[in-house]
Amino acid sequence: MLPAKTIPQHHIIRQSLWGMLLLWLPFTLSHAQTSAQGDQATRVDFVHRITGEKTVWHTSDTWNMTYVHSYRREIRSVLIEVSGRHDRLPSDLEIRINGKLTKPTNQWPQADQSTVLEIDPRAILSGRNEISLRLRQMALDIKETRLVISGAWVPMVPTLGMLNDLFGDKAAYGPQLHLCLPGYRLEEDLNEIKTRTAALAIQGAALRMGNTLPVVHWTEKPSHLNDTLLIGTVAELADLLQPVEIERVTGPRLFFRASPVCGQGFLLVVTGRNDAEVLEAAITLGLVHQPMPSTPGATIQGLRLPQVAAYVRRSPILPGTITSFKDLGILTTELSIHNHWHAKFDFLTSALVAENDGSDRNVELDLLLSFLGEAPPDTHLVLELNGEVIRYNGSKDGQGQQAQSLAQGSLHFHIPASLLKPGLNHANLKLANTSGIVSDWNPPHVLISPESRFTAPPASRFQPDTSLQNFARAAYPFVTNPDGSGITVAIMGRRHDLLLATWNLLAKLSQVSNTLLLETRFTLGLPTNAKKVIAVCDRSDLLNLPPALFGKPLTDDLHSRWSNGSRPTAVAFETIPDVIPPVSKTPSDDGLIVALLKPSSLEQANWLIVSGPDRPGLATKVSDWVSSPLWQRMSGQVSWINRSTGTVEVMLPTLPAHLEPGQDKATQTSPSLAQTSLPSWTQGIRYSWIAIVLGILFFFALLVHRLANAGNRNS
Repeated sequence: MLPAKTIPQHHIIRQSLWGMLLLWLPFTLSHAQTSAQGDQATRVDFVHRITGEKTVWHTSDTWNMTYVHSYRREIRSVLIEVSGRHDRLPSDLEIRINGKLTKPTNQWPQADQSTVLEIDPRAILSGRNEISLRLRQMALDIKETRLVISGAWVPMVPTLGMLNDLFGDKAAYGPQLHLCLPGYRLEEDLNEIKTRTAALAIQGAALRMGNTLPVVHWTEKPSHLNDTLLIGTVAELADLLQPVEIERVTGPRLFFRASPVCGQGFLLVVTGRNDAEVLEAAITLGLVHQPMPSTPGATIQGLRLPQVAAYVRRSPILPGTITSFKDLGILTTELSIHNHWHAKFDFLTSALVAENDGSDRNVELDLLLSFLGEAPPDTHLVLELNGEVIRYNGSKDGQGQQAQSLAQGSLHFHIPASLLKPGLNHANLKLANTSGIVSDWNPPHVLISPESRFTAPPASRFQPDTSLQNFARAAYPFVTNPDGSGITVAIMGRRHDLLLATWNLLAKLSQVSNTLLLETRFTLGLPTNAKKVIAVCDRSDLLNLPPALFGKPLTDDLHSRWSNGSRPTAVAFETIPDVIPPVSKTPSDDGLIVALLKPSSLEQANWLIVSGPDRPGLATKVSDWVSSPLWQRMSGQVSWINRSTGTVEVMLPTLPAHLEPGQDKATQTSPSLAQTSLPSWTQGIRYSWIAIVLGILFFFALLVHRLANAGNRNS
């Protein structure tokens, strides 16, 4: 018998290592593939093109375009393509971005059929960008000009400066709100929970201002002269809160303090013991008017914002509305002309009312007046608006209405919309005579009733980039769905009533869902390829939706739904019984239809359509609906839409565990992190450790087996 051959120990170790490597290899390849797929999924390139066509440009021609840039996009290149015959283009074409002259970074050819001009990407700012091309010297035969902006979606660290781009539109009308985050500067990076808290607080304040976006200013210290939103933990606000208020902060807390100066600003405090509680208080700010079972339990101290004059005072005149002095915040019992011979009052006007579009639109002003005492025969009332004299209805010479003929009555003024300014307007009602001086003997006492009112015409045009887009950027600033799977808001007409109704619906959805995680884009007209759509439309638009999308005309489904209560197969409708009678052959003329449509041509698509009467008043009906208990019947615990039941439901976010007081800012986590899966590289590390442990166990098992065999052979 041959002696047993002894196997060297280093061979055993080498074979064991090879076995461990072979066992580890599938995990490594799987991790590499997962990482590659994750990177490919999270880094999606985008290309934005704006094309303008012209056969001949003359020296006075200017081509203007607008590009709204999201801070979640990283721009890689900005190109301007000019096609056609042109000579000496570098000296003739002027490019301005946001009013600044911009020079291309490349050399331009002197004559070419097609020229590509490269622009520094840093010239494009976050938010709205105005870009203009102007020909300065000579005519060129240019067939087409195209702006091409390309780049990638990337995660970026939010800052207060980014919030400033989103909310701080200084050209917008609306309430003036000062935001104060002690310890943070405008250009300083914020962690995500701080940024989300600030955005939610601004959004909640906007909902309390009658769905009017505030114009946000940034301040390091609150002042009693301004309406201020103060946000921070109780430790951060220790120097700004009263001792009794600090003692009451045992959880999420909202404080409201009126200014000690009558008619001046207020202080609204959003606080808690840690950042998670401050976030909870910010959510509650938008939910106080609509108590829900899942409302965060923030304590409210003296919070009665709707009755505060500071809010009402800043309500603007909107298109297609009748606004009284009381609505505008001119809240004194009467405005009197007594000692100073004039009464001044200021009011805010929507940019959609005060637009100079070349038409002869007028805003009607009805002043309700009362006179005490007697006025001299030559005494007149004159209205000045922004320095211009407005003649009353029937006035021949523009001098004003004779005061002596008005014991009690009203004056009617036609105010050209072109004389109004977006934002604050100054009015002055004067009492004067032909010499400009009122006698000191027995002067009249003129009283202006706060029931005096403005009647504004509907908006003559609608530009979503300048109107509703401002709300979109403010309500949904954090874009995390770069693949286009977010919500599409369809603007179904240019009537201002539709715009205002859409605004009311979106404001309520933002209030009850409290999520800023969906990309929202706006389209004029109903898209045919979007999976998640919100639209407010007239009744005729609902009944005339394209049958090809649903496989049959909607009219039959509507009638069958109302007649027998059955759910159609192609389209699922959710109507509100108190608004729409469940048994009816035809739609109600005055009610709302809330329909959840499921286009058969789009997989997993859900459209939320709110339809109302084909006449003004739709905005009011939508506002009443979302403010009534009927809205709660559509509230659930699922984000967006429950596909199993076909009902429209919304959800409050799951808040993270409370952060311990005094936790460092850099270590605080976002509430969204608890709801997301681990990134691919984290999963790869986890798989690697599993492979290492299994490899070590395999190595020891193989080593023991080899040593046992070697011992048996030696024996």
